[in-house]
Amino acid sequence: MVVTCLMLKSLENFDTSFSYLYPCPLEWDKKSGKLVCNKVSKKLIPWILSVFGGMGSVFIFCVVLLGCQLFGVARLEFSNIVLTMVFLCLVTYAISLEILYLFYAEDCSHSSHDCVAQVKKIEFGQIFTEFQLDPLWIILNLTVAMFAIFPYFMYPFIAYFGLDPFTQTLHNLLIPSNLAPPPVTYALSALRFSVVAPLVKRNRILSFYAVTTTLATHLILTLISNLSKATEKLYMTRISRSAIDTYLARYQTLQVIMTATAEFTAPRTAIFMFLGIILSVLMNFVTLKMHGIVPLPFFAFFPIASVLVVVLIGVMLPMLVDVYENCGEMYARWKYLVGRSVDKKYLRRRLKAMRMLQFYGGINGYNICMCKRWTKLWYYGVILS
Repeated sequence: MVVTCLMLKSLENFDTSFSYLYPCPLEWDKKSGKLVCNKVSKKLIPWILSVFGGMGSVFIFCVVLLGCQLFGVARLEFSNIVLTMVFLCLVTYAISLEILYLFYAEDCSHSSHDCVAQVKKIEFGQIFTEFQLDPLWIILNLTVAMFAIFPYFMYPFIAYFGLDPFTQTLHNLLIPSNLAPPPVTYALSALRFSVVAPLVKRNRILSFYAVTTTLATHLILTLISNLSKATEKLYMTRISRSAIDTYLARYQTLQVIMTATAEFTAPRTAIFMFLGIILSVLMNFVTLKMHGIVPLPFFAFFPIASVLVVVLIGVMLPMLVDVYENCGEMYARWKYLVGRSVDKKYLRRRLKAMRMLQFYGGINGYNICMCKRWTKLWYYGVILS
């Protein structure tokens, strides 16, 4: 398993596609080839207004609409309820990730640099191989391109058909209740033309999340693969304690990196797994059951998005699971080598102190699930059922 230059190209394409946007807490710097952390300052004011003003207003209006429908204050058509739920799910996903990157941008940046440095040590300074076609590269670059195009494809139809939450609130809640004086009507009518900004911002963070998470996990799998290959070359009858410590120290360095970033990776994994299920179910439902209800030009978005969600889940979740499974295979090989070692007690003691590498899904220090093989089977079963 290797990291190719074409995989890195997806981050460069992402930076080019969204280069017209304002600075964000965590960005890809094309010149240095690194993730750069931007601390809270004046240059993040546009980002704050966009996230908590633009996407925040969409979130509030969606919650108000669904709440009024739930308590019988408003009567929405079934298609509008489902579309409002789609808007709410997408904007919740985006806001959660934006807040997560705001608090843990520095940790994410440092951990990525540490992983790259460790791969360079094992590969003697070479981390990215020559240009080589790879399915993962194709998926990542198509993901970036689709997320960059979607806002401008969706927005004209959302505005024309009045499917945004501002128009829905005006026509289904305020006007029937005689709570829409001219200033309010004009304000909500004007707000629907600003929906394109939250759409672009939402797609940027979703694209960034998909690409960076996939590449970071691929880097970790590359480290485990290289350590496993190095283990196969060991002949324990000819090796000293210092050589054993050298190999195990690399593993423990990776363990330290993953432990140090657990506060960031655990909620990120939980957000991905929880909202991934909801998005997949909603997109598939609209695609299969509402093709005659949703206006046709706008409906074309849902089959494409449904396939994209399934593909991203099919790529990212197995990689998260493979970290534990591959690490387990390497650990089993080390246990086998104990019998061939000259210093069995020392190696056995070192192995007992090692922990299996794995990703957790949780919030605020509480782990809800572990990324293992049974988790993948359960996750796919929930989506299919």
